[in-house]
Amino acid sequence: MSIIICDGISLSYGTKDVLCDITFAVNEGAKVGIIGANGAGKTSLFKIIYGCENPTEGKVFLSKGATVGFLEQLNDGIKLEKSVFDTALDSFSSLLELEIEIESLQKKLDTGDESIISAYTTASESYHCNGGYEYRAKTRSFLLGLGFSEEMQNMPAFMLSGGQKTRLLLAVLLLKEPDII
Repeated sequence: MSIIICDGISLSYGTKDVLCDITFAVNEGAKVGIIGANGAGKTSLFKIIYGCENPTEGKVFLSKGATVGFLEQLNDGIKLEKSVFDTALDSFSSLLELEIEIESLQKKLDTGDESIISAYTTASESYHCNGGYEYRAKTRSFLLGLGFSEEMQNMPAFMLSGGQKTRLLLAVLLLKEPDII
C-alpha cells in the first residue's frame, strides 16, 4: 500500500520551472531518499508534500492518517526561548495539555461529581496509553543521543550554535514520530 503518491507535480516561479511532472509512489515501510544538486527542487518538493506550498500542477495523495514531518533548512522563524529540554518536550504538546487537564480535574475530585470522575479517568487512561509516564525520559535520552549533555539541556535554546539548533529541531521532529519525514 502506498503511503504517499505524487502525481504529475510541477512547480514554477514565474517563468522558472523548479519541478516538472514529478510522479512517484512510496510504499509503507519503504526507506527512500531524494538526492540532487543544490537548487534542484528537493526542498520545494518536500514543502509540497508537507502542504505548506501548492504545486503549479499535479496532486499529492497521503494515506489516511499519515503524518508528515518537515525540518526547515533555515530556522529564522523558530522561537527558542525555552530551555533545550522544554523545547524538545513541545513534541509532546498533547501530553503536556493532558497533564494540565488531569491536574485541574484532580483538584475537583473531592466534589464527588460523576462527570468529573469520568473525565479524570478518561484523561488518565489517555495519558497512560500515549506514553505519559515515559515521554520525559525518552526526551532526555534522545537529546543525550544527539550530543546534548544534561547541562546543555537546561540552557536556553537560543544560546545554541546554528548546528546545535538544527539538531534540536531534528530532535523535536523525530520525537513526534511522523510517518513521513
